[in-house]
Amino acid sequence: KRLNLTMSKLWTVRLPAFIQAHICRCDGPTDRTDRKRTHSKPGDMGTAGAAASEHTSSQIASPDHELVERAAVLRRCFLTEEGWTPAISYAGITCFYQRALKGQGIVRVRAEAEVDAPLFDLASLFYEVDLWHRWAPTFGSLGLKRARVLGSQGPLRLVCQLEAKLPWPFRHRSCIFAAEAVDCLVPGDPHQQIVISMDSRRVAAVCPDLPAVEADGVVADMMDCGLILTPGEVAGTRGTLVQGVLNVDPHMYVPDWLLAISSMNLCILVILQWRRAAHLARTPEYLDISCDPQNPFYMHVRRRMAESFPAELALAPPLHVASEKG
Repeated sequence: KRLNLTMSKLWTVRLPAFIQAHICRCDGPTDRTDRKRTHSKPGDMGTAGAAASEHTSSQIASPDHELVERAAVLRRCFLTEEGWTPAISYAGITCFYQRALKGQGIVRVRAEAEVDAPLFDLASLFYEVDLWHRWAPTFGSLGLKRARVLGSQGPLRLVCQLEAKLPWPFRHRSCIFAAEAVDCLVPGDPHQQIVISMDSRRVAAVCPDLPAVEADGVVADMMDCGLILTPGEVAGTRGTLVQGVLNVDPHMYVPDWLLAISSMNLCILVILQWRRAAHLARTPEYLDISCDPQNPFYMHVRRRMAESFPAELALAPPLHVASEKG
């Protein structure tokens, strides 16, 4: 009751002014490439692209039973409001929270919103971990310090590290977690989504030989977190439906209500940034990677879209056929 009462008083915080004053800019980068390219037609992978996609898809292993179950648990979080307390609702973004199970964090937060951008572009923003600094919320010198991929097991299973600067007197936090995508775009799959599970406890399963990583500050853990990207064609929305669950153990004493508010504000800021930063997926910095016909992840996504969502593939940027100057 104390948690609900305290939080209910704080939902009246003027989020719009706070967000508008502090949200970071998402201006596109300058073109750093000297390549000359020809382009395939939108929605057309081309002969070489189709062959590359067929090859890379054949190399992607099916998800194990535990990962499939994690995806199912993540979906169930959004099927009902039972067990969840409604909280912040702002700019079409809805947030709920619940107390985490004992030994599995402190507070779980879920957020849901529509982002007016193609599925391919949002997948690109999330997948390029090294470029998260382009859109991640920052407040002066506080916020994301670094994001990087430490290792991988194929293109759908990564181990990532985030480092964040917190305000004084708190020490910086470092979080290492496994990000595992479940291939739900297979023709005939009843869900037709991109589901990404994020959990620090899965690091050893994804990269058992990962060397020790020195953390800058205190180590924090993600547990049972995840992201679901649903095409508008399936969700019945104009853009892509984005759903996320956040459950972080910061390894420090934080009142439940404060952690819940901080987590929900973070979810809202991230979704707002995605809305603002969707154009980044069409800048050379991203296109050099996502339009490369030799990139296994993007060719796999293109193939699945061609099989199940031709309209979504038509919205994806065309593949590059590159030839170096000189």
